[in-house]
Amino acid sequence: MTQTELKTTESTSIIPHSLLQFELLLAPAIPMLAILILGLLGTLHMQTNLFIISFVSCAIAVFYMERMIISHVQKTNEEQLTHIEAICVEFLSGHKEARIPVVAEDNTKSLATTLNILLDSYQTGFEKSYLAPQEEINQLSGQLRQLAYELSPIMDGNLTVRSTITAGSPGIIAKLCNGLIEDLAALVQWTQYMAEQIIQTSHSLLDTSEEWAHITEQLTQRIVTVTEAVEKIVTCLQRIDSTLQSSVELAQETQTYIQEEQDQSLPADGAPAIEEPTLVGQIKHNMEQQIRLLETMLEDIHETSDMAEPMMAELYSFAQQFQQANAIVITAAKVISDQAITADEWRQSAQAFSVPDNEDMAEYAPIEEAERDDEMTIQRPKEQLINKN
Repeated sequence: MTQTELKTTESTSIIPHSLLQFELLLAPAIPMLAILILGLLGTLHMQTNLFIISFVSCAIAVFYMERMIISHVQKTNEEQLTHIEAICVEFLSGHKEARIPVVAEDNTKSLATTLNILLDSYQTGFEKSYLAPQEEINQLSGQLRQLAYELSPIMDGNLTVRSTITAGSPGIIAKLCNGLIEDLAALVQWTQYMAEQIIQTSHSLLDTSEEWAHITEQLTQRIVTVTEAVEKIVTCLQRIDSTLQSSVELAQETQTYIQEEQDQSLPADGAPAIEEPTLVGQIKHNMEQQIRLLETMLEDIHETSDMAEPMMAELYSFAQQFQQANAIVITAAKVISDQAITADEWRQSAQAFSVPDNEDMAEYAPIEEAERDDEMTIQRPKEQLINKN
Protein backbone atom coordinates (compact mmCIF):
# COMPACT_ATOMS: atom_id res chain seq x y z
CA MET A 1 0.00 0.00 0.00
CA THR A 2 1.01 3.60 -0.58
CA GLN A 3 0.92 6.48 1.85
CA THR A 4 -2.39 7.69 0.34
CA GLU A 5 -4.02 4.31 1.00
CA LEU A 6 -2.64 4.36 4.54
CA LYS A 7 -4.15 7.80 5.19
CA THR A 8 -7.50 6.64 3.75
CA THR A 9 -7.50 3.63 6.04
CA GLU A 10 -6.71 5.80 9.04
CA SER A 11 -9.54 8.23 8.17
CA THR A 12 -12.08 5.38 7.85
CA SER A 13 -11.02 3.97 11.21
CA ILE A 14 -11.83 7.30 12.92
CA ILE A 15 -15.64 6.87 12.45
CA PRO A 16 -16.12 3.73 14.59
CA HIS A 17 -13.75 5.12 17.17
CA SER A 18 -15.82 8.35 17.42
CA LEU A 19 -19.06 6.36 17.73
CA LEU A 20 -17.54 4.36 20.57
CA GLN A 21 -16.57 7.54 22.36
CA PHE A 22 -20.06 8.94 21.79
CA GLU A 23 -21.64 5.79 23.20
CA LEU A 24 -19.41 5.88 26.28
CA LEU A 25 -20.38 9.53 26.86
CA LEU A 26 -24.07 8.94 26.15
CA ALA A 27 -24.38 5.88 28.39
CA PRO A 28 -24.12 7.82 31.67
CA ALA A 29 -26.18 10.70 30.29
CA ILE A 30 -29.32 8.60 29.58
CA PRO A 31 -29.75 7.28 33.13
CA MET A 32 -29.01 10.70 34.51
CA LEU A 33 -31.74 12.16 32.32
CA ALA A 34 -34.10 9.35 33.38
CA ILE A 35 -33.27 9.97 37.01
CA LEU A 36 -33.89 13.66 36.53
CA ILE A 37 -37.30 12.97 34.94
CA LEU A 38 -38.22 10.46 37.59
CA GLY A 39 -37.12 12.90 40.25
CA LEU A 40 -39.37 15.57 38.84
CA LEU A 41 -42.27 13.14 38.62
CA GLY A 42 -41.56 11.89 42.11
CA THR A 43 -41.56 15.36 43.55
CA LEU A 44 -44.84 16.10 41.81
CA HIS A 45 -46.61 12.92 42.88
CA MET A 46 -44.52 12.20 46.00
CA GLN A 47 -43.93 8.56 44.97
CA THR A 48 -40.69 7.79 46.75
CA ASN A 49 -40.73 4.02 46.15
CA LEU A 50 -41.09 4.48 42.43
CA PHE A 51 -38.19 6.91 42.44
CA ILE A 52 -35.92 4.52 44.30
CA ILE A 53 -36.86 1.53 42.14
CA SER A 54 -36.40 3.52 38.96
CA PHE A 55 -33.07 4.92 40.17
CA VAL A 56 -31.70 1.48 41.09
CA SER A 57 -33.00 -0.08 37.85
CA CYS A 58 -31.42 2.66 35.75
CA ALA A 59 -28.14 2.32 37.63
CA ILE A 60 -28.09 -1.46 37.12
CA ALA A 61 -28.99 -1.10 33.45
CA VAL A 62 -26.29 1.52 32.90
CA PHE A 63 -23.69 -0.61 34.72
CA TYR A 64 -24.62 -3.71 32.71
CA MET A 65 -24.55 -1.88 29.39
CA GLU A 66 -21.18 -0.25 30.14
CA ARG A 67 -19.80 -3.62 31.24
CA MET A 68 -20.93 -5.23 27.97
CA ILE A 69 -19.41 -2.40 25.95
CA ILE A 70 -16.09 -2.62 27.79
CA SER A 71 -16.04 -6.43 27.51
CA HIS A 72 -16.71 -6.22 23.77
CA VAL A 73 -13.94 -3.69 23.30
CA GLN A 74 -11.45 -5.75 25.33
CA LYS A 75 -12.36 -8.97 23.55
CA THR A 76 -11.96 -7.34 20.15
CA ASN A 77 -8.60 -5.82 21.09
CA GLU A 78 -7.31 -9.07 22.59
CA GLU A 79 -8.32 -11.02 19.50
CA GLN A 80 -6.66 -8.48 17.22
CA LEU A 81 -3.45 -8.47 19.31
CA THR A 82 -3.45 -12.28 19.33
CA HIS A 83 -3.64 -12.28 15.51
CA ILE A 84 -0.82 -9.71 15.34
CA GLU A 85 1.43 -11.77 17.63
CA ALA A 86 0.73 -15.02 15.77
CA ILE A 87 1.39 -13.47 12.35
CA CYS A 88 4.64 -11.87 13.58
CA VAL A 89 5.87 -15.22 14.90
CA GLU A 90 4.86 -16.93 11.66
CA PHE A 91 6.58 -14.24 9.59
CA LEU A 92 9.79 -14.56 11.58
CA SER A 93 9.71 -18.35 11.17
CA GLY A 94 9.97 -17.93 7.40
CA HIS A 95 6.39 -17.61 6.15
CA LYS A 96 6.77 -14.27 4.37
CA GLU A 97 3.26 -14.37 2.83
CA ALA A 98 1.40 -14.30 6.16
CA ARG A 99 -0.78 -11.22 6.82
CA ILE A 100 -2.76 -10.01 9.83
CA PRO A 101 -6.58 -10.38 9.60
CA VAL A 102 -8.39 -7.17 10.64
CA VAL A 103 -11.16 -7.96 13.20
CA ALA A 104 -11.27 -4.78 15.33
CA GLU A 105 -12.87 -1.42 14.63
CA ASP A 106 -10.65 0.80 16.78
CA ASN A 107 -6.97 1.73 16.88
CA THR A 108 -5.90 -1.92 16.76
CA LYS A 109 -7.38 -2.05 13.27
CA SER A 110 -5.09 0.81 12.27
CA LEU A 111 -2.17 -1.05 13.92
CA ALA A 112 -2.97 -4.27 12.05
CA THR A 113 -3.33 -2.41 8.76
CA THR A 114 -0.04 -0.58 9.30
CA LEU A 115 1.76 -3.83 10.12
CA ASN A 116 0.35 -5.43 6.96
CA ILE A 117 1.68 -2.48 4.96
CA LEU A 118 5.10 -2.88 6.61
CA LEU A 119 5.13 -6.61 5.88
CA ASP A 120 4.23 -5.96 2.24
CA SER A 121 6.98 -3.34 1.97
CA TYR A 122 9.51 -5.67 3.60
CA GLN A 123 8.57 -8.54 1.31
CA THR A 124 8.87 -6.34 -1.77
CA GLY A 125 12.22 -4.90 -0.63
CA PHE A 126 13.52 -8.35 0.28
CA GLU A 127 12.67 -9.74 -3.13
CA LYS A 128 14.33 -6.77 -4.81
CA SER A 129 17.42 -7.00 -2.58
CA TYR A 130 17.67 -10.76 -3.19
CA LEU A 131 17.19 -10.73 -6.93
CA ALA A 132 19.08 -7.52 -7.75
CA PRO A 133 22.51 -8.49 -6.24
CA GLN A 134 22.37 -11.96 -7.76
CA GLU A 135 23.75 -10.61 -11.02
CA GLU A 136 26.45 -8.72 -9.14
CA ILE A 137 27.32 -11.86 -7.19
CA ASN A 138 27.65 -13.85 -10.41
CA GLN A 139 29.82 -11.13 -11.93
CA LEU A 140 31.99 -10.95 -8.81
CA SER A 141 32.35 -14.74 -8.76
CA GLY A 142 33.41 -14.73 -12.40
CA GLN A 143 35.99 -12.00 -11.77
CA LEU A 144 37.42 -13.88 -8.80
CA ARG A 145 37.70 -17.07 -10.85
CA GLN A 146 39.45 -15.11 -13.59
CA LEU A 147 41.80 -13.58 -11.01
CA ALA A 148 42.65 -17.00 -9.59
CA TYR A 149 43.21 -18.42 -13.10
CA GLU A 150 45.46 -15.54 -14.17
CA LEU A 151 47.59 -15.66 -11.01
CA SER A 152 47.77 -19.45 -10.64
CA PRO A 153 51.14 -19.72 -12.56
CA ILE A 154 52.76 -17.96 -9.59
CA MET A 155 52.55 -21.27 -7.71
CA ASP A 156 54.95 -22.71 -10.33
CA GLY A 157 57.41 -19.81 -9.90
CA ASN A 158 56.26 -17.75 -12.88
CA LEU A 159 56.45 -14.09 -11.82
CA THR A 160 55.80 -12.71 -15.32
CA VAL A 161 52.01 -13.03 -15.09
CA ARG A 162 49.73 -10.07 -14.38
CA SER A 163 45.99 -9.79 -13.79
CA THR A 164 43.91 -7.87 -16.34
CA ILE A 165 40.88 -7.24 -14.10
CA THR A 166 40.24 -3.54 -13.52
CA ALA A 167 36.56 -3.18 -12.54
CA GLY A 168 35.10 -3.20 -9.05
CA SER A 169 36.60 -4.58 -5.90
CA PRO A 170 38.32 -7.48 -7.75
CA GLY A 171 40.09 -4.81 -9.81
CA ILE A 172 41.51 -3.28 -6.63
CA ILE A 173 42.58 -6.73 -5.41
CA ALA A 174 44.14 -7.46 -8.81
CA LYS A 175 46.04 -4.17 -8.69
CA LEU A 176 47.40 -5.01 -5.25
CA CYS A 177 48.36 -8.52 -6.41
CA ASN A 178 50.16 -7.09 -9.45
CA GLY A 179 52.09 -4.73 -7.20
CA LEU A 180 53.04 -7.57 -4.87
CA ILE A 181 54.16 -9.70 -7.82
CA GLU A 182 56.36 -6.86 -9.11
CA ASP A 183 57.89 -6.38 -5.67
CA LEU A 184 58.48 -10.13 -5.36
CA ALA A 185 60.11 -10.25 -8.81
CA ALA A 186 62.38 -7.33 -7.88
CA LEU A 187 63.26 -9.10 -4.62
CA VAL A 188 64.09 -12.31 -6.49
CA GLN A 189 66.31 -10.41 -8.95
CA TRP A 190 68.03 -8.59 -6.13
CA THR A 191 68.54 -11.85 -4.23
CA GLN A 192 70.04 -13.46 -7.31
CA TYR A 193 72.35 -10.49 -7.90
CA MET A 194 73.47 -10.36 -4.25
CA ALA A 195 74.08 -14.12 -4.27
CA GLU A 196 76.31 -13.72 -7.33
CA GLN A 197 78.23 -10.91 -5.65
CA ILE A 198 78.63 -12.90 -2.43
CA ILE A 199 79.85 -15.94 -4.38
CA GLN A 200 82.41 -13.88 -6.32
CA THR A 201 83.62 -12.09 -3.20
CA SER A 202 83.79 -15.37 -1.31
CA HIS A 203 85.93 -16.90 -4.06
CA SER A 204 88.31 -13.95 -3.91
CA LEU A 205 88.51 -14.19 -0.14
CA LEU A 206 89.00 -17.95 -0.31
CA ASP A 207 91.82 -17.56 -2.83
CA THR A 208 93.44 -14.88 -0.68
CA SER A 209 92.98 -17.01 2.43
CA GLU A 210 94.51 -19.98 0.66
CA GLU A 211 97.53 -17.95 -0.43
CA TRP A 212 97.91 -16.45 3.03
CA ALA A 213 97.65 -19.86 4.67
CA HIS A 214 100.28 -21.22 2.26
CA ILE A 215 102.61 -18.27 2.90
CA THR A 216 102.06 -18.50 6.65
CA GLU A 217 102.81 -22.20 6.59
CA GLN A 218 106.02 -21.61 4.62
CA LEU A 219 107.10 -18.84 6.99
CA THR A 220 106.36 -21.03 9.97
CA GLN A 221 108.44 -23.84 8.50
CA ARG A 222 111.30 -21.44 7.75
CA ILE A 223 111.18 -19.98 11.24
CA VAL A 224 111.19 -23.45 12.74
CA THR A 225 114.13 -24.41 10.51
CA VAL A 226 116.07 -21.26 11.41
CA THR A 227 115.30 -21.79 15.09
CA GLU A 228 116.55 -25.35 14.93
CA ALA A 229 119.70 -24.17 13.13
CA VAL A 230 120.30 -21.47 15.75
CA GLU A 231 119.74 -24.04 18.47
CA LYS A 232 122.32 -26.31 16.85
CA ILE A 233 124.74 -23.39 16.55
CA VAL A 234 124.28 -22.55 20.22
CA THR A 235 124.88 -26.18 21.13
CA CYS A 236 128.00 -26.23 18.97
CA LEU A 237 129.22 -22.98 20.55
CA GLN A 238 128.66 -24.45 23.97
CA ARG A 239 130.76 -27.45 23.00
CA ILE A 240 133.46 -25.18 21.56
CA ASP A 241 133.31 -23.17 24.77
CA SER A 242 133.94 -26.31 26.76
CA THR A 243 136.81 -27.29 24.45
CA LEU A 244 138.37 -23.82 24.60
CA GLN A 245 138.04 -23.80 28.36
CA SER A 246 139.91 -27.08 28.46
CA SER A 247 142.54 -25.67 26.08
CA VAL A 248 143.00 -22.59 28.28
CA GLU A 249 143.43 -24.74 31.35
CA LEU A 250 145.91 -26.96 29.49
CA ALA A 251 147.88 -23.91 28.26
CA GLN A 252 147.98 -22.48 31.77
CA GLU A 253 149.24 -25.79 33.15
CA THR A 254 151.90 -25.92 30.41
CA GLN A 255 152.96 -22.37 31.18
CA THR A 256 153.16 -23.20 34.88
CA TYR A 257 155.23 -26.30 34.14
CA ILE A 258 157.68 -24.31 31.97
CA GLN A 259 158.00 -21.68 34.67
CA GLU A 260 158.77 -24.33 37.28
CA GLU A 261 161.38 -25.95 35.05
CA GLN A 262 162.93 -22.56 34.46
CA ASP A 263 163.09 -21.86 38.18
CA GLN A 264 164.76 -25.22 38.85
CA SER A 265 167.48 -24.55 36.25
CA LEU A 266 168.88 -21.56 38.21
CA PRO A 267 172.36 -22.03 39.92
CA ALA A 268 172.35 -22.83 43.61
CA ASP A 269 174.98 -20.21 44.60
CA GLY A 270 172.93 -17.37 43.18
CA ALA A 271 175.11 -16.77 40.21
CA PRO A 272 173.56 -14.99 37.31
CA ALA A 273 171.23 -17.15 35.27
CA ILE A 274 172.25 -18.35 31.98
CA GLU A 275 170.21 -16.81 29.19
CA GLU A 276 167.23 -18.97 28.22
CA PRO A 277 167.42 -20.80 25.06
CA THR A 278 165.65 -19.09 22.24
CA LEU A 279 163.26 -22.00 21.67
CA VAL A 280 161.94 -22.07 25.24
CA GLY A 281 161.36 -18.33 25.25
CA GLN A 282 159.53 -18.53 21.98
CA ILE A 283 157.31 -21.33 23.32
CA LYS A 284 156.54 -19.34 26.43
CA HIS A 285 155.66 -16.29 24.39
CA ASN A 286 153.41 -18.31 22.06
CA MET A 287 151.66 -19.91 25.02
CA GLU A 288 150.85 -16.51 26.49
CA GLN A 289 149.40 -15.32 23.16
CA GLN A 290 147.40 -18.52 22.80
CA ILE A 291 145.98 -18.11 26.31
CA ARG A 292 144.95 -14.52 25.59
CA LEU A 293 143.38 -15.58 22.27
CA LEU A 294 141.47 -18.42 23.88
CA GLU A 295 140.19 -16.14 26.61
CA THR A 296 139.02 -13.65 23.98
CA MET A 297 137.26 -16.41 22.03
CA LEU A 298 135.61 -17.63 25.23
CA GLU A 299 134.24 -14.15 25.91
CA ASP A 300 132.93 -13.87 22.33
CA ILE A 301 131.31 -17.28 22.54
CA HIS A 302 129.62 -16.37 25.84
CA GLU A 303 128.27 -13.15 24.35
CA THR A 304 127.04 -14.98 21.25
CA SER A 305 125.32 -17.62 23.36
CA ASP A 306 123.67 -14.96 25.51
CA MET A 307 122.36 -13.23 22.37
CA ALA A 308 121.26 -16.46 20.69
CA GLU A 309 119.09 -17.70 23.55
CA PRO A 310 116.63 -14.69 23.50
CA MET A 311 116.66 -14.86 19.71
CA MET A 312 115.57 -18.48 19.86
CA ALA A 313 112.73 -17.59 22.26
CA GLU A 314 111.56 -14.81 19.92
CA LEU A 315 111.72 -17.14 16.93
CA TYR A 316 109.63 -19.73 18.75
CA SER A 317 107.15 -16.99 19.71
CA PHE A 318 106.95 -15.85 16.07
CA ALA A 319 106.35 -19.41 14.96
CA GLN A 320 103.50 -19.81 17.46
CA GLN A 321 101.96 -16.51 16.37
CA PHE A 322 102.12 -17.56 12.73
CA GLN A 323 100.48 -20.86 13.59
CA GLN A 324 97.69 -19.06 15.45
CA ALA A 325 97.23 -16.67 12.52
CA ASN A 326 97.11 -19.64 10.16
CA ALA A 327 94.41 -21.27 12.32
CA ILE A 328 92.40 -18.03 12.32
CA VAL A 329 92.72 -17.77 8.54
CA ILE A 330 91.54 -21.37 8.13
CA THR A 331 88.55 -20.73 10.42
CA ALA A 332 87.67 -17.58 8.47
CA ALA A 333 87.99 -19.53 5.24
CA LYS A 334 85.54 -22.14 6.56
CA VAL A 335 83.04 -19.41 7.48
CA ILE A 336 83.45 -17.76 4.08
CA SER A 337 83.01 -21.12 2.38
CA ASP A 338 79.78 -21.75 4.32
CA GLN A 339 78.53 -18.30 3.34
CA ALA A 340 79.35 -19.02 -0.27
CA ILE A 341 77.42 -22.29 -0.09
CA THR A 342 74.44 -20.49 1.45
CA ALA A 343 74.61 -17.80 -1.23
CA ASP A 344 74.68 -20.50 -3.91
CA GLU A 345 71.54 -22.03 -2.39
CA TRP A 346 69.90 -18.60 -2.50
CA ARG A 347 70.94 -18.20 -6.10
CA GLN A 348 69.53 -21.59 -7.06
CA SER A 349 66.27 -20.80 -5.25
CA ALA A 350 66.03 -17.46 -7.05
CA GLN A 351 66.71 -19.13 -10.40
CA ALA A 352 63.63 -21.31 -9.84
CA PHE A 353 61.48 -18.21 -10.47
CA SER A 354 60.71 -16.75 -13.89
CA VAL A 355 61.02 -12.98 -13.66
CA PRO A 356 60.44 -10.33 -16.33
CA ASP A 357 63.31 -8.35 -17.81
CA ASN A 358 63.89 -5.33 -15.62
CA GLU A 359 65.94 -2.41 -16.89
CA ASP A 360 66.69 -1.36 -13.34
CA MET A 361 68.64 -4.57 -12.79
CA ALA A 362 70.53 -4.39 -16.09
CA GLU A 363 73.33 -2.36 -14.54
CA TYR A 364 74.23 -5.25 -12.27
CA ALA A 365 75.17 -7.42 -15.27
CA PRO A 366 74.98 -10.94 -13.84
CA ILE A 367 77.74 -13.30 -14.93
CA GLU A 368 77.25 -15.90 -17.66
CA GLU A 369 76.44 -19.52 -16.97
CA ALA A 370 79.82 -20.76 -18.26
CA GLU A 371 81.74 -18.39 -15.98
CA ARG A 372 79.48 -19.36 -13.12
CA ASP A 373 80.22 -23.06 -13.65
CA ASP A 374 83.97 -22.37 -13.73
CA GLU A 375 83.89 -20.30 -10.57
CA MET A 376 81.57 -22.54 -8.53
CA THR A 377 84.37 -24.50 -6.84
CA ILE A 378 83.52 -23.78 -3.25
CA GLN A 379 84.30 -27.11 -1.67
CA ARG A 380 87.83 -27.42 -3.11
CA PRO A 381 89.46 -24.48 -1.25
CA LYS A 382 87.65 -25.44 1.93
CA GLU A 383 88.92 -29.05 1.79
CA GLN A 384 92.47 -27.89 1.02
CA LEU A 385 92.52 -25.54 3.99
CA ILE A 386 91.11 -28.22 6.29
CA ASN A 387 93.75 -30.71 5.14
CA LYS A 388 96.52 -28.16 5.69
CA ASN A 389 95.34 -27.59 9.21
